[in-house]
Amino acid sequence: MQRDVFENLANAICQPGADDERITLYLAGETSEFIRLNQARVRQATTVRQQGIDLTVVRGQRCLSSRLSMPDDAAQCLAMLQTELAALRGMLALVPEDPHLLLSDTISNSERIENAAGLPDADAIIADLIGAAGPEDLVGFYAAGPVQRAFADSRSQRNWHEVASFHLEWSLFSRHPESRDQAVKSTLAGSAYNPADLQTGMDAARARLAMLEQPRKTLAPGRYRAWLAPTAVAELLQVMAWSGFSRKEQASGTSSLSSLTMLGNRLNQQVQINEAIASGIAPAFTTDGRTLPDRVALVTDGLLTNRLSSARTAAEFDEHPNAIDSESPQALTMAGGSISEAQSLAALDTGLWIGNLWYLNYSDRQAARVTGMTRFACFWVENGRIQAPIGVMRFDESLLNLFGNKLEGLGSDVDFLPSANTWGERELSSVSCPGMLVSDLTLTL
Repeated sequence: MQRDVFENLANAICQPGADDERITLYLAGETSEFIRLNQARVRQATTVRQQGIDLTVVRGQRCLSSRLSMPDDAAQCLAMLQTELAALRGMLALVPEDPHLLLSDTISNSERIENAAGLPDADAIIADLIGAAGPEDLVGFYAAGPVQRAFADSRSQRNWHEVASFHLEWSLFSRHPESRDQAVKSTLAGSAYNPADLQTGMDAARARLAMLEQPRKTLAPGRYRAWLAPTAVAELLQVMAWSGFSRKEQASGTSSLSSLTMLGNRLNQQVQINEAIASGIAPAFTTDGRTLPDRVALVTDGLLTNRLSSARTAAEFDEHPNAIDSESPQALTMAGGSISEAQSLAALDTGLWIGNLWYLNYSDRQAARVTGMTRFACFWVENGRIQAPIGVMRFDESLLNLFGNKLEGLGSDVDFLPSANTWGERELSSVSCPGMLVSDLTLTL
């Protein structure tokens, strides 16, 4: 949706009402290209253009909302919103008051526009990908385009957020008879495309693919020293974020990090974790127009220092809100350390080099225990050199230990890993993190 179209809709709909009525609009729109590849050929190419508006009416402590899928015609959009506004006003008196409804008293306008000028042409990037892959079996997924978020209300607050980004994932599958189920998975993402970055990633993937074709090493269940690549660390952080930093979850005792507050435990002093909206691609405002802080220090020197609190939770506990309704981080950032990527094998010496983890879930939420599988390119290392690939193994380990007493060092390179989720719409959340060296990782089978 064009910005001037949204502004005209906001001016028409968000008129000051009687008494203490407040009307808000929240826009979620995108124009995205999706391309899927299999066996190094394009199997699906789709463009999705969609725009939805959440219309909300608040009077006192009563609130009603409705989401409408908007057509391209501005006049039709206005007519739909006017009809829905009348319906919501008619039903508002029938709903009970919400004791935890907390509205912002501050008017905060904002604008962030990062246009699509730096995005690659879809045909060009796919041609580069296939050309760089060579004869390997290639499977891939590409999503790109501008995504919009906008807010307007009857107090004349206006927020506009438009970012253009791309996300390319690909896997090279081995053709070797003994490793046909093995693959090397790689990711390239951002707001500007450089063909050299793709070539570098492809060269690294092909080198690891050659290692996958060596005879596998069979590992017995047990504890193994391990280097976790940034993509593997991101998987762990995402599970931690499901409930770990939520103020509501911590208050109810269901947070996986409850022991950090209830028992006074701490993570390793090297661990610095922030919610850094300013450095991500998510909007810095919520669906009800509340401004999010640029940075919330969640873990400082291993100590849990802040929680993420939505407006409803903040109203319940008489606190200041600093997060979206789900109380999940949108731009989780973990600071790096001193181990360069080139030094990671030497720092590991002997143990597991883990590129990806898969199918993660809690095995014991209260103890922050997580189970999952190694996946794709994972190797056995001896004396700082890769010796053999390993088969898929299941691990079961406490996040408190991995990021606590078992953490020996962090990588110096911090990778930006945006969400690849596209259910309903492209997500704008992200994780930025380094690799990490742990003294042991428990493999169960």
